[in-house]
Amino acid sequence: MNEPTQRARVVRFGVFEVDLRTAELRKQGVRIRLPGQSFQVLEALVRRPGELVTRADLKQKLWPEDSYGDFEHGINAAVNRVREALGDSSDNPRFVETLPRRGYRFIAQVHIEPDGTAKEASTPNGQPGPAAELHLDIDQNSHHEPVADPQPSVAFRPRNSIRRSVAVAAVAVTVLVLLVMWWRTPPAVPVVESVIQLTDDGQPKDSMVSDRSRVYFNEGPKTSRKIAQVSITGGPTAPVETRFVTSFIDSITHNGSALLVIVPDGAPDISSSWFLWSVPLPTGEPRRLLGSFETETADIVPDGRILFAQYLAAGTTKGTGDRTDWLIADKDGSNSRKLVSFPGLIGDVDVSPDGQRILVTQEQVGDRKLFEVASDGTGLRELRKLVGDEHNFRWCANEKCIVYQSGSNLKSDIWLLPMKNIVFRHTGNPIRLTNGPMPYSNPYPNPDGKQIFALGTKQRGELVRYDLKSHEFLPFLSGISATDPTFSRDGRWVAYTSPSDHTLWRSLSDGSERVQLTFPPTEVEFPAISPDGTKISFHSYKRELFVVGVEGRTPQKVSDSGWYASWSPNGNYLFYQDGRPPYLPHIIDIRTNRESTMTPTKDPFGGGFWLSQDILVGLNEKHTKFVTFNLKTQQFKDLWPSPLNDIENWMLSPDAKYLYFTTRGAEPKVMRISVADHKLETITSLKDLYRAANSGETQINVAPDGSPIFTLDTGYQEIYALNIRWP
Repeated sequence: MNEPTQRARVVRFGVFEVDLRTAELRKQGVRIRLPGQSFQVLEALVRRPGELVTRADLKQKLWPEDSYGDFEHGINAAVNRVREALGDSSDNPRFVETLPRRGYRFIAQVHIEPDGTAKEASTPNGQPGPAAELHLDIDQNSHHEPVADPQPSVAFRPRNSIRRSVAVAAVAVTVLVLLVMWWRTPPAVPVVESVIQLTDDGQPKDSMVSDRSRVYFNEGPKTSRKIAQVSITGGPTAPVETRFVTSFIDSITHNGSALLVIVPDGAPDISSSWFLWSVPLPTGEPRRLLGSFETETADIVPDGRILFAQYLAAGTTKGTGDRTDWLIADKDGSNSRKLVSFPGLIGDVDVSPDGQRILVTQEQVGDRKLFEVASDGTGLRELRKLVGDEHNFRWCANEKCIVYQSGSNLKSDIWLLPMKNIVFRHTGNPIRLTNGPMPYSNPYPNPDGKQIFALGTKQRGELVRYDLKSHEFLPFLSGISATDPTFSRDGRWVAYTSPSDHTLWRSLSDGSERVQLTFPPTEVEFPAISPDGTKISFHSYKRELFVVGVEGRTPQKVSDSGWYASWSPNGNYLFYQDGRPPYLPHIIDIRTNRESTMTPTKDPFGGGFWLSQDILVGLNEKHTKFVTFNLKTQQFKDLWPSPLNDIENWMLSPDAKYLYFTTRGAEPKVMRISVADHKLETITSLKDLYRAANSGETQINVAPDGSPIFTLDTGYQEIYALNIRWP
């Protein structure tokens, strides 16, 4: 057995630690209950990482007096309890591997804190790690006589030169070996020792930054996103007063004197123009930066210079040729120049604490990458290809690692990417810092280097409908946790998504015959039932468009890039938007998969529904008017002549007689327009109704009887401080 492991006091692996003196298992500093025999099994495994621990070994250690049958039942139960405590699986083990009919093996890398003062580590194969001591056996009694050179010396032989060459070669080989060992040596693993909840107000939150004493963050619905603050030790939140209806934090100055925020010129949607502003702290009048430059992402260099992105759309139907330029300007926004350019959409950006290096992601479909570039635009280097939903990359305070989020906000965790060494800019293997129980997202390392701030989210929503007769909000479908209900035209079927995991469900309108139609990892958004009630369209989190039958067969992909689809009255066509810029509208025949692209000559025709087999309705670019488009005449027409209030979301009633919509702002309302006579009416105020945000915005749906349906937000999203023990 490995002697350092035998002397171990604490064994750490991943987010877990095993205290062998107190017989305690902890996860991120929180004790996990593990019965005595199960703990002894875990102890036996972690003391011999990478080695086979036979069932006979465990029987001799734990059940010396028991019968064979009792032992068989006991060992299986004990190992299962160990796996449950670690969140492990026998089918896909991360910690405990079963060797059939032989025993078990602990396969995760462990880090040892022994009883002595030396720090030692064991690798998965059970051999001493780099901190282990190297022992050489030397025979003290051996004696070697000098051996005479049988050849006589030659006067002109360059003996010193040969010796020097051999010595230099030996040193070079040694240095090369050491460099290779350094390159391949795995980094020590940081551990989340504890988690502290900083906020407790139940509001949806987003981007956050810190000045070492306070955390500044966005809060509230996307359409009226405000700036708030909280102490890094937790407590009540307080607003940062600005004159903006909505604004989004991008960065904070190095001295904490101002926030860098982006502000839309109107409704915060894909058609908005976004401008950069400086908001003084703790109070002061905001100041617009960069002049007429528009940007959606920016960061600030410690010396005050501004790094920002500009997206340039090529205008092609598939988004090919689009590019993002990253520019840097003086602190007043003048003298901008381009640093680097990438094909694709705007990605993440983060300036290192010393201002010398910049992290940038390339966001191109099928080709997402993380790059590093110097602040003068030189030394562009690809750090790694990105997989899945890896984003929100941030430098650690010591610049020796990068933290980021992996996964969508529904099931995301915080990871760390070590910067292996400074000379070669090599990255190590990613290290998982969190593993539930709730999703963590939007990591931001505290500049003091001791904490990582993150959002923790629990999504839950209850359906309510506004009764047009009693003028009250009443539970719908018994108030189940659901969002985005959609109905067949005859009102028989209803489909909806689960807020917790965004899976698709359907049932009869009374809630009976409930069937789950999709399963993780697919995340469903905006389902729509076909008029005959036989099919349901939806798009995924990745903006892929699918159709599935209500009987529950495998979903069929309709488009690799599409969202917000609606059915034609005859159920043969889907009208949808491309999920990539320039977001052009499309129509596809689902019988033949034949697709056509609409190219309106007016304002961009945003999303919408079929009013009849020949007429579509959608929003204008400014979200102030509903516009109809006749497929036969190719003509546009305003559904309502005067500009409406800023429209947030809209839905066509199942009978296609009314177009319902909600407005944004401090006094949100639900309204509707009659399709037949274009009559406009206000239904009720939504000011005091706390609605759940889905895909960044609150939604509206309509029941077969014409009642508007909303999802009450009964979940929470709070800021947490992850206290890190660095190696």
